[in-house]
Amino acid sequence: FMVFGVFNAGIELFPDVDPTYAFATLEAPSGTRVELSDVYARTIESEVTRLPDLKAMVSEVGSVSDAMGGGSSASHLARVTMEFEKKERRTQSSRHTLTELRRATDGFTGAKLTIDKMEEGPPTGEPINIEISGDDFPTLGDIASRVREEIRDLPGLVDLQDDYDRGRPEIRVRPDLDKAGRLGLRTVDVANTIRTAIHGNDISKFRQGEDEYDIVVRFEGPARRSVE
Repeated sequence: FMVFGVFNAGIELFPDVDPTYAFATLEAPSGTRVELSDVYARTIESEVTRLPDLKAMVSEVGSVSDAMGGGSSASHLARVTMEFEKKERRTQSSRHTLTELRRATDGFTGAKLTIDKMEEGPPTGEPINIEISGDDFPTLGDIASRVREEIRDLPGLVDLQDDYDRGRPEIRVRPDLDKAGRLGLRTVDVANTIRTAIHGNDISKFRQGEDEYDIVVRFEGPARRSVE
């Protein structure tokens, strides 16, 4: 035990190794039609198929799932999942392969493209994260844009992006708790009503042959784009 205490350099539970799985995630502007998201995904697929050591590829359009079985559904989202050959069968490092894919798609436009490996172990967040807060939504976007330009050329920095979405400004709703209480409404009831009105709520399924479609209830487009 004395020898271990002197020479021990620690234990790394989740070492950073060459990935077997990787993702190319696409996020187009909010409201983008799923048909256009599909076009973007096919563009990335054409580059992925040229990669060495690729074993399999799966594309999702209109939804993005995660390793925990959850995910997001929206027409402007898409993801291409890659599986590489076992390490001993690869002709080169899969890290280098992902670098080649980033270079091949460097000129891609129309949607935010993030290429990254599947993380091992519990979620840890982004390696570098800069948070900007304030009350003026357009000003936050301008500041975020300036920060991006300042750090864009830092050595080793890849997949630089921000979560500012000009097509989806934030609206804060503060319910009148006294009035809601008199009407027998809880805060969660108000929140769920707003979510159903704006985002929609799956109420049933429609089946046609072997195909199944969600039935979603929500406000019409003009009503969702205004708080009036």
